[in-house]
Amino acid sequence: MTRYDIAKRNEKALREISAAGLKISDARGLAIYEDIMRLSREGFKMTYCVYYASERYGMSEPNVWRLIQHFRTEVDVAADAIAK
Repeated sequence: MTRYDIAKRNEKALREISAAGLKISDARGLAIYEDIMRLSREGFKMTYCVYYASERYGMSEPNVWRLIQHFRTEVDVAADAIAK
């Protein structure tokens, strides 16, 4: 299977990802974000959640904050933007 085959098979998803301003590499941050949100739901303050993620995943605290902001950003993915 070629890269073209994979891209063609997932064309709609790739268009949605692009329209939302996401990058394929964002997939790596999903587990980190989910871990942070789990801790937050359990009642830990966000500062501790960021510290925990920073230590567990070997990231700087500012980068963890950026990751949180990135995934919290609201996007408006219009159907016409996806169809292009």
